[in-house]
Amino acid sequence: MNLYMTQEEIFTLLKQTYGLSKLVAWLTTNLGITRPTAYHYLSGEREIHYDAMLRLLKTPEASVLSSGYTPLSGNSSIWEYKKNTLDQMTPHKYIRLLNRHSTQLHPEMDKLCFVSSEIPLFYYMSFPILMAFKLFFWSKTMWQLKDYDNLIFDQNLFQDEIMLSQLESNVDTFCQIQTEEYWNLNMLFNTLSQIQYSMLMKWFDTPKTFSMVIKSVG
Repeated sequence: MNLYMTQEEIFTLLKQTYGLSKLVAWLTTNLGITRPTAYHYLSGEREIHYDAMLRLLKTPEASVLSSGYTPLSGNSSIWEYKKNTLDQMTPHKYIRLLNRHSTQLHPEMDKLCFVSSEIPLFYYMSFPILMAFKLFFWSKTMWQLKDYDNLIFDQNLFQDEIMLSQLESNVDTFCQIQTEEYWNLNMLFNTLSQIQYSMLMKWFDTPKTFSMVIKSVG
């Protein structure tokens, strides 16, 4: 059995083991939720919060998920969040997904570990124009959005009230979570290289906008 399982895979295996009625009763009893909410979790219409899933995985009924390897202990978990694909990704959708997942983190129970060639994303969010540039750059390169083919970056891009509110919410959550971060010099060079490339491609509307983005890095 795989070490990592999605919410859907966990509930499918439990349903095969105990049946739907017992599984619904198990959810309502352990989480203190209504039957309709339980059915929403089982159907995948609603993602279960991290602390709720962790509570379920520590019950005796969940031991069937551990067969074939070391049983669950302490705060270990075989559950992983649903993987996000880049299919049809947009800047606003990306931030909404981050916002939704960050609300599932529990300040007293969870810890984030960052091992990346990029500066942890939540730091960018503290500087709206820098975060806007990153979203702009990813839209043109990684996501390859057609709507951005002829778009140039200006200081008002992604500065709408909804976007700024979501960024602020993500930063607030991040500041409450314990983190373990592994940094190296290339993390800063990565962003500087993206800014330099954008300048060479003439993706900035004015030298002032370019200067504002550069200053937000330093």
